[in-house]
Amino acid sequence: MIKDPFKLQQKLRVLSYFDRFGLSRIKEFLFNHIFMRGYDNIVLPVDLDDFLSSDKKGNVLIIGNASNKVDYGKAIDSFNGDVIRFNRFRIKKEYGLGGKVTRWAVSGNLATDRDIYKDYFPKRCFELMKNNVDIFVASYPVIDSAINNVDIIDTEKCFEIYKKMCDLFMSSDGTIFPHDYSYYNKYQAFKPSTGLLTILHSILIYENVKIFNFDGFTSSHYWKEDNNDDYKRYYNANHVVGHHQPILESSIINTLLENGCISILEK
Repeated sequence: MIKDPFKLQQKLRVLSYFDRFGLSRIKEFLFNHIFMRGYDNIVLPVDLDDFLSSDKKGNVLIIGNASNKVDYGKAIDSFNGDVIRFNRFRIKKEYGLGGKVTRWAVSGNLATDRDIYKDYFPKRCFELMKNNVDIFVASYPVIDSAINNVDIIDTEKCFEIYKKMCDLFMSSDGTIFPHDYSYYNKYQAFKPSTGLLTILHSILIYENVKIFNFDGFTSSHYWKEDNNDDYKRYYNANHVVGHHQPILESSIINTLLENGCISILEK
């Protein structure tokens, strides 16, 4: 485990400032050559048999919530297949992420009407359901029920794959951020993000899985600075202490890319 989580948080916070001014190249340079120095992003062994399924069909594009300054709207809207977005996504033109959405993946907190989301989720559900968007919960442990008749996907197999890769990452001396001990002690793995669980689940059910706009929590969510209320509530959304493991999740995604399980959307 790293010894100075506060310094690490400061680095993440500084990096997010570059997104506000459209300085993506500077942020990328700082992240790759300074921030990542000493934090190895490991490519892990993977058992491709874990992803075997006879029922796979179709294509899917999974869009993350990282900051984005390049217009990919045309490539996204013309994608031939499902388009999955997450949690508090936006589709304004200025975000450059198109408007197509056929499935909405949400965390357990949103779907169970808890915490800061309780006034937001039902309204958004109604809006998306009118447009025939499939809404589902991607969380572990699998929750018992969700409001508004939202689907709950079975993430048991996804989590077993994820847990195996967690163990490999730790045995390879991968960097572990300070984390939620109660979650780890109960499930013997770190809390996976909604995005990573959805990627793993999609590999099991789709023939072709593409991803876009994932950056390992190094930037603010692209929609986060829309208004002061969002800014105050979600200022720490990408400061991962007690929540997810950015180096671990980036390593898993890189491993999936290296093994051809997923690919990145091209413009």
